[in-house]
Amino acid sequence: MLGKLIKYEWKSTYKMGGIILLVIAAMTLLGVLGFALPARFITENQETLDDSLLAPLCAMMMMMSMMLYVISLIGAAYAMMIYQGVHFYKTMYTDEGYLTQTLPVTPRQLLFSKTFVAGIWNMIVGVCIGLSVMILIGSFISALVPAEAWQEFGEMWEELQRELQREFARNPDWNVSWTFEMIHFFLSLFLLILVGPFCTMMTMFGALTIGQLSGKYKALIGILAYFGVMIVQSVLMQVVQFVFTFGSLIFSESVSGVYTNTAGAYDSTIIVSLVMGVAMYFVAHHILTKKLNMD
Repeated sequence: MLGKLIKYEWKSTYKMGGIILLVIAAMTLLGVLGFALPARFITENQETLDDSLLAPLCAMMMMMSMMLYVISLIGAAYAMMIYQGVHFYKTMYTDEGYLTQTLPVTPRQLLFSKTFVAGIWNMIVGVCIGLSVMILIGSFISALVPAEAWQEFGEMWEELQRELQREFARNPDWNVSWTFEMIHFFLSLFLLILVGPFCTMMTMFGALTIGQLSGKYKALIGILAYFGVMIVQSVLMQVVQFVFTFGSLIFSESVSGVYTNTAGAYDSTIIVSLVMGVAMYFVAHHILTKKLNMD
């Protein structure tokens, strides 16, 4: 039955998810056409554009395209989350929720199916946004950097690799420490991408379920509960990040302070998000099984 729930949940959400992905693709194309290409045009025709109106027009087009691009990507990310929250509330606690609650399934299966599908969609949207940003940055750099500079950059990169190899040979301990920290960094980033979307959606669903304990304005109470939970989560992240960063500075040697702060931010986000997600799951499960009142 769990597989059928996941299949039904996917069918009921894929249209909105597809629309958001199309928006991201369209905005990526707009960003390349309205930002990277004008930058290349200005670079290649800089001398002839000094006394022309084309230069400020291109600059204005680049600025407006970038603003629209950034706003659209941020809107796409939040639109996916808001849609999933509305969909969860509609299918669980409105008139449609009466039918959902009568299905021969357990609250655990309902929570898992909805959190799993919502997390997958948020992960897909997040990865697509990351790819979009990488495409735009790559197109912008290729538009500004001439071919000769790429050759010089390749030579500098090879020289840097040779220098690092010499340093590793002279300092084996530093080599081990650097390797460990890089593995830690990328593993933390991978876990953040993998775990974060599911924990985020479970936290939202748990907060919306808390709103069902209220006699009136259940949706509003659920939204307020979500903002309250996010404030608590943000404070906990800051505390945990401080502990990680402070501990790293005292008890370990890091390549740089930037790495220490970044790794501490990733670690704190993963730990706090996971704890909050698990806690909100048990809260939602308890309410669904013991406290839910569908009046």
